[in-house]
Amino acid sequence: MLQMLLIDGESARAERLRAAFSPFFRLVVVSEIRLGEILLADAGFDAVLLCGGTAQEAAALLGRGMAILTLDGSGETPPGVYPLAGEEPGEISAAARHVTAARAMLTGLSRERAALQKKLDDLKLLNRAKALLCRTLGFTEARAHKYIEEQAMSGRISKTEAARRIIATYEN
Repeated sequence: MLQMLLIDGESARAERLRAAFSPFFRLVVVSEIRLGEILLADAGFDAVLLCGGTAQEAAALLGRGMAILTLDGSGETPPGVYPLAGEEPGEISAAARHVTAARAMLTGLSRERAALQKKLDDLKLLNRAKALLCRTLGFTEARAHKYIEEQAMSGRISKTEAARRIIATYEN
């Protein structure tokens, strides 16, 4: 079950929303956006429902890896913020689907980012090993690349591991 932070200063409405959203989310209700921001720093919320907040407050919550929903927001909502038209069951169900889809997309993007970061780190390591081979053994870049490949194949290890071993051997 997804976890949602509900920020609403109106206790009666907060209780209505708690009842409406509870089939879809584990809810934590706070009355002020400042308290919400404190909670967001520590807890793993999937979504935030901001009631009566401004577009600026909603935008400030973006970029934290969660879906942002607004109710009774003033002005236009920034991109990435899902405005709720009301508290009807159909609207709440649609919001739950939106949050679930947004969470899945964010999780996928997070995994993709981690995979790309690992590739980048591996390339940096390979380039560092090649530069070290060029500097210490006088290899050309092409020869250094081939040497790393040969070390990896002969040792039955990855090129990244071969690069680590070369760095450990030739650096200081």
